[in-house]
Amino acid sequence: MNHKHSLWRLGLSPAIWGIHFLLCYIAVALWCAKFPWIDLQNIRLLVFAFTLLASLIVGWGVVSGLFRHREGEGGLPHDDDSLEDRERFLGFTRFLISALSLVAILYTSYAIFIFRSCE
Repeated sequence: MNHKHSLWRLGLSPAIWGIHFLLCYIAVALWCAKFPWIDLQNIRLLVFAFTLLASLIVGWGVVSGLFRHREGEGGLPHDDDSLEDRERFLGFTRFLISALSLVAILYTSYAIFIFRSCE
């Protein structure tokens, strides 16, 4: 295994979710403040674009975490004091955090597709 030991990768997916949440919230809040009587179709497209981009980035984290977890020949649990077990544990943790962030991204964008207007 030739991965760098980095805990920063664990925080990438939640950070992407946070940025996605803020962008969606600010975009819809500004739209509804300026144009509350207009249909939300244009802002839905923007939120969809934010969601698609964030989902692709976080989805990459899910897949890479899963591959990193399955790499090597060690088994569960990852409690040995070895480089391989640490790498596999970090991969499993990244997989779970990224999967949770992906669910949060989809859940965040779900609300814009329910409401018909800002009023």
